[in-house]
Amino acid sequence: MILEDQYKQACNELVEKQENLKQVRPATAKVKKDTALVNVMENQLDKNLKNYNNLQAENKMLRQQIDVMRKEMRNQNRVNTGYGKDIKSANEKAKRLNTTTYQGQRVSEETNNQILALKAKHENEKLRFETKIKDLQDKLKERDDSDMDKTKTRGMSTIVNETTTADAGEFSNPVALLKLRLQKWVNNNKEKKHLMDMYIRNVNIIEDAFAQIK
Repeated sequence: MILEDQYKQACNELVEKQENLKQVRPATAKVKKDTALVNVMENQLDKNLKNYNNLQAENKMLRQQIDVMRKEMRNQNRVNTGYGKDIKSANEKAKRLNTTTYQGQRVSEETNNQILALKAKHENEKLRFETKIKDLQDKLKERDDSDMDKTKTRGMSTIVNETTTADAGEFSNPVALLKLRLQKWVNNNKEKKHLMDMYIRNVNIIEDAFAQIK
């Protein structure tokens, strides 16, 4: 009796579970539809996995390129830093050169002004000196003419005296007369030489003065 009761109870549970299973188990059409949907999703998953793998490979390559670019950028930054220092140094040098150039231009302008002033002064002094030289030359010419007149006068007086002396009784001695004439010409030549030396000395002084002015 106990076994029969257990059997009946097990049969009832079996029927109940079958009914529950019928309620829980989906329909065949739905299973087929779900299977087809699963296949589609699996295909999409495979496709997406393939794209994912390609993206991973591309991402890896891009990361390598980025690493290379970062190294190049660090090197370029160091180079740019060096260029920046060079540019700063060049700017400072250019500023110093501009200052020096400006100062040089000012000095050059002042020097040109001084040169122009000196030229004007030189021209004035040259004109004044030429005027003085002309006056000196006129005076020297007058002096030379006066000395020549005096020399001619002395020479004529000596000739007259010699002629008178010769006429007085010394004409009988021609040697003495020739010696007197020779002495006269020697004296005249000495005076002429003295005048010539003085003239040359004045000319040398004038030339030295011109050279000094230049």
